[in-house]
Amino acid sequence: QDMQPRFMFGKEKEVTLPNGERLGFDAGQTRRNVLGRAIRSNGEVKAITGGVIGRDDTGRMTWLASWLKAGNRYTLEQMRANLPADMRHDLEYRDAVA
Repeated sequence: QDMQPRFMFGKEKEVTLPNGERLGFDAGQTRRNVLGRAIRSNGEVKAITGGVIGRDDTGRMTWLASWLKAGNRYTLEQMRANLPADMRHDLEYRDAVA
């Protein structure tokens, strides 16, 4: 059988970013929400970036969004759908791929 992927959640590279809004961090946020991130003394966070790609009805792979992973939490970025912040930031893996 010629099986082709319908959906890909692929890793692209490792980066170092400021711990800020891009990762869903708010200065008023509780400490519990930022645990698990490798925060350096200068406020930077090691993260992994990647992309979400899906196959459309014509069979072509189409870019859907990009993602960041810091610690074990995900942030979805540059999405086609306009989702509220609580559905884009501080997600577990299962929520990020859903």
